[in-house]
Amino acid sequence: MDARCVWGLAKVWEAVVLWTLGFLLVATVGVPFMQVLLGLDQAVPSVWKHTLFTLSVDAMEMAVAFGAVQASLRGGMGTGSPPTAPWRPPLRWEGGRWVLSCLLVCLVTFPLVQRAAIFNQALFPSAGWVWHPPDFSNLAEAGAQLVFIFWTTLVSPIWEEVLFRGFLVSSLHRHFSSLPAVGISAVVFALLHFSPERLLPLLILGFIFGFFYTKTNNLLACIAVHCLWNVYAFFIAATNLVVVG
Repeated sequence: MDARCVWGLAKVWEAVVLWTLGFLLVATVGVPFMQVLLGLDQAVPSVWKHTLFTLSVDAMEMAVAFGAVQASLRGGMGTGSPPTAPWRPPLRWEGGRWVLSCLLVCLVTFPLVQRAAIFNQALFPSAGWVWHPPDFSNLAEAGAQLVFIFWTTLVSPIWEEVLFRGFLVSSLHRHFSSLPAVGISAVVFALLHFSPERLLPLLILGFIFGFFYTKTNNLLACIAVHCLWNVYAFFIAATNLVVVG
């Protein structure tokens, strides 16, 4: 794993604690604020309002997560010494040699994760927003849905992989073997989504992304697999109308 991850384990836990507190702040303050601001308490809120709500909350989570990691590595709460090298997750194209591996991972694991998602939703039924495919007869609604799809299939996977695999797995792998490093990161990944109805599939995906990262040491490959999973989830939602948010 990347030798540039030179900070101690105390720094890693400090970053995770700050990260978790930041996400809790978003959940308890940011989410209700955006719900009131966008009028999501109305009987039939518009698709654009749902899209703007999702983008706003995701952007807040991204900001607090990166802020927590940077604050911790630069001194944070004062535990441990600052790192002697900057945080640079490994991003390599490598001529696309990992593309076949990405596709194989997707073909083998995605149907299994979907089965886990169905099982999990049976245990924790959700009354959340049900995603419907874009209605291109309504250009405003279709535009909102396309923005929603673009953000959740491209932007969210990038920042999540940079943090959960690029930072967390890399840092833990310096102190533990692959299995506990990936396992801990997968648990953190699943729990920080604050979604009991998606806990099991998120846990499995965390293991898949983490092990793929430890094998390739290439964050670009993990981002690709994560993006493909979100595309796959939208395809399943479009054909079965399952709850995705």
